[in-house]
Amino acid sequence: MYQLPKKLGCIRQLIFKRWNSDFLPKWVESDMQIKLKSRFKGYCIPIRSEQDIQPALNQLLQLHKKIGKATHPAMYAWKIVDSNSMKVDTCSMTKKEKHSRSSSEKYTLKTENKERQMCVIRHPRNLRIGHNDCKEPGSGDRLMGLLDRLRLVNVLVAVTRWYGGKLLGPSRFRCISNSALDALQKAGYAGIGTDKNSWLDVYMIARLNSQK
Repeated sequence: MYQLPKKLGCIRQLIFKRWNSDFLPKWVESDMQIKLKSRFKGYCIPIRSEQDIQPALNQLLQLHKKIGKATHPAMYAWKIVDSNSMKVDTCSMTKKEKHSRSSSEKYTLKTENKERQMCVIRHPRNLRIGHNDCKEPGSGDRLMGLLDRLRLVNVLVAVTRWYGGKLLGPSRFRCISNSALDALQKAGYAGIGTDKNSWLDVYMIARLNSQK
């Protein structure tokens, strides 16, 4: 296997390190959802490792003073894979498509294809997952199920609930899922689309979007 000369390899590492350090993930919030006076709000943030989870949750509690006073401040779920062990999907145009496109369109499609290759994971390795119900049994499982359906990794999703005085029954889980989904959609992570054998790297999507 060809290896970069030592000098070029060091330069590439410095560039990647700088690119990485310049990107500071931020929480994205959903709209407030209200049902029978109970209020729900969803949040999501890209993460790379388990060490990112607690600092991110601490940051969330500092966003609004009312979060810490909520009945369930942070019901959450997370899913992580190792960034250095990802095998990405490869996308390419057919010969017919290449000949039928203008040079500017080809450049745009080539750039989009490269970005997609960086974000779509075919064979995730060392997958780690976790969740916390925050005294609302079953809520963490619902959030984890949402991440599974959307095929998202390297992300932390959370929901806050302020109890309104009336029991909601099973519908409270629908409110929890909808609030989390709204946050993921507002961040641009949901609805991208992938097959059942692929996963979308939320951290990479957010980092690429920050460079545009």
